[in-house]
Amino acid sequence: MKMNEAENKIIEKLYPKKPSVEKLNELLSQPPEGLSMENAKERNLISPNMFADYTGGWGHSEEDAVVITGGNSWTCVDHQLDFVLQRSELELNNGRPEAEQIVCVKCSVRFQSLMDNDEKEYDAVDYQLHCLPRTVMETMNRMILNGEIDMKTIAWVIMRNQLVLSTSAWFDITLPMSR
Repeated sequence: MKMNEAENKIIEKLYPKKPSVEKLNELLSQPPEGLSMENAKERNLISPNMFADYTGGWGHSEEDAVVITGGNSWTCVDHQLDFVLQRSELELNNGRPEAEQIVCVKCSVRFQSLMDNDEKEYDAVDYQLHCLPRTVMETMNRMILNGEIDMKTIAWVIMRNQLVLSTSAWFDITLPMSR
């Protein structure tokens, strides 16, 4: 599909300065600065849902694995995706001005492996995140409401201009009775 002049203007309006994927991936490789999991939950920055809770660490290593309590084996992957989306947005946005914040719109599993040592079992998962700058999301919503942009153009703009980021997480999946 070829872009027309109107679509070029939309791109210019949405992306005055596109963030660096390399810098954003770097933010995703470390825990949010100065925040423990418990502190983040107390401040409602990480919101466990009614079926599961998150304890342990941020999941950046085996030693820092996330423990999902509650739920069951059927819902575990959903809880993992939910946690990674929340953690990623927190890592990308913690302490940043709103104009520089990123919204993760989709998270998918790229690779998953089950690991175990003598005492515990882990789910080590690599994810691909599809994100947009918060300002882009807000501008697109405003343009939709004002009738300045149609859904076909929005889909095209998102597909061509999303930020595709990578992150990984370790989950302690040892059966509760074995802990």
